Amino acid sequence: MKWYYYLHSNMDLIGKNPAVVDPDPTGYFEGPFVVKYWLIDTEDRKTCWIMILEALARAANLDRIRELCEKWHMDHADSIEMIIRLKPNEIQKGGMEIFIKEILKMDPDEYWEEISLMSSE
Repeated sequence: MKWYYYLHSNMDLIGKNPAVVDPDPTGYFEGPFVVKYWLIDTEDRKTCWIMILEALARAANLDRIRELCEKWHMDHADSIEMIIRLKPNEIQKGGMEIFIKEILKMDPDEYWEEISLMSSE
């Protein structure tokens, strides 16, 4: 299912139905309160991961991020699948570090060591 999300200047991540936004997404999200917006497809996990990582890097509300991660089953195992499939840019890499610490509650060095060991097998 396609859905728009935007990061409000108060750092809340807010979802919007495409029926409301689609006629003019750029115009809809113009304004001083919108930090960034994304169109995601919940059947395309890559789009969800990109949004979550970029929102984390921009200091989005962690409770809201946790809620969406739980809803979409974005857990340790899923993060490993994401790493295999996504070639992250710098902001997404920053968001991944926050995801590891704040969502997975892991030490980033231990996480990356685990990934390294998996790739060498």
